[in-house]
Amino acid sequence: MAVDFENSKLLKLAPTDLANLDWLDETLIEKERGMLAFLGVRDSIAFTNHRIILRNVKGVTGTEVSSTTIPYHKIEAFTVETSGITGISVTLTLFVGHIPPITMEFTRDADVAKIRGLLSRAVLAK
Repeated sequence: MAVDFENSKLLKLAPTDLANLDWLDETLIEKERGMLAFLGVRDSIAFTNHRIILRNVKGVTGTEVSSTTIPYHKIEAFTVETSGITGISVTLTLFVGHIPPITMEFTRDADVAKIRGLLSRAVLAK
C-alpha cells in the first residue's frame, strides 16, 4: 500500500482500531496522534493529525515492507466519491504535486463524513 506511484490504487480498506496497527506507535513523532485506521488484505493506512501513512506489505513471506508518508500540507486537492445506492465502497483520490493521483477504495462501512472532515480540516488549514 505504500504507493509506488505507478500502481497507486489501494483497494478494500476496512475501518479498524488504531491499536490494530502495531507499527504505528513507532512511526509517530512528538505530539502526533492517530485519528483513523484502515486495513486491507495485507496493507494498512493511518490518518494522523499531521499526515497519512500508507504501509505496504510485499512478497510471499511478507517480510518486505515499505511505507509512504503524505503530509497534509502537500495535498493540493482530494475527491471523495460514494458508490450510490449499492453503497459498496467509498473512493478517495488524493492529488499530491506532480505524482499520479493516489486512489484509495474503502469498504462501505468506512465513515465518509469522518474521512472528508479530517481531510478538509487538515488540507485547508495549510
